[in-house]
Amino acid sequence: MTDPAAANPGSRPPPAVAIRKLTTQLGSKRIFDGIDLEVPRGSVTAIMGPSGTGKTTLLRHLTGQLAFDSGRVTVLGEDIGQLHHEPLYRLRRRMGMLFQHGALLTDLTVFDNVAFPLRENTDLPEPLIRTLVLLKLQSVGLRGAAGLMPAELSGGMARRVALARAIALDPELMLYDEPFVGLDPIAVAAVVELIITLNRTLGVTSLVVAHEIEHLRRVADRLVVLADGGIIADGPFDQVQADPSPMVQQFLRGLSDGPVPFHYPAAPLTDELGIGGAT
Repeated sequence: MTDPAAANPGSRPPPAVAIRKLTTQLGSKRIFDGIDLEVPRGSVTAIMGPSGTGKTTLLRHLTGQLAFDSGRVTVLGEDIGQLHHEPLYRLRRRMGMLFQHGALLTDLTVFDNVAFPLRENTDLPEPLIRTLVLLKLQSVGLRGAAGLMPAELSGGMARRVALARAIALDPELMLYDEPFVGLDPIAVAAVVELIITLNRTLGVTSLVVAHEIEHLRRVADRLVVLADGGIIADGPFDQVQADPSPMVQQFLRGLSDGPVPFHYPAAPLTDELGIGGAT
């Protein structure tokens, strides 16, 4: 069968995310220097890069949490730079965000944390909310923990609850900030399968910021590497891993020596210790 979109490229849906000439300056540091990026609908894109290259900043731009200096960011057809208050909140209801540290509401039970976006953004009756919450908790293996408080959870369990909350509204776009950190191998496998299921069965578009390349290879069909204010590699995993760039190879192979320095810029240690100069 011929794919109508393939036969007529003009009929393809617009990308879920379109970034044009994005520039961001935080203090004295240029985070993005005119980057361009498109994320097709229904795809899973992995974002990697050394610390401080703007991975979390990029997600914050997409949700409208952080303003950028110039360029254009379009998410699900909406120009983020033009949205304020209610239009921005409406767009966020179509998105799910797994925050880097979970960000659970500490005074609410696990059940109520997951129910929170449903109660805030819908008029669903409480019995239906209960059903949906239990289904989301079942998907991350924590239905039995519904009555616990966040303080009673391990770090890995808290992240899984946060993931259940992020998918509570069945978002069109999912943003994952370090989804595998703190999880044991069994929980990692469950999260990997959940990301794959959301993508394949519901057509959810996903951006996954992480460093665990073996897990990312299982869930993502594309790898984008950020560094030096731009995108230094972009493509299928095998293509990016074969990139001869010293910076790409240093990062993907976990090498301490290379273009990316391990040490934060500082004066020579001998000067700091007062032992410099001629002997």
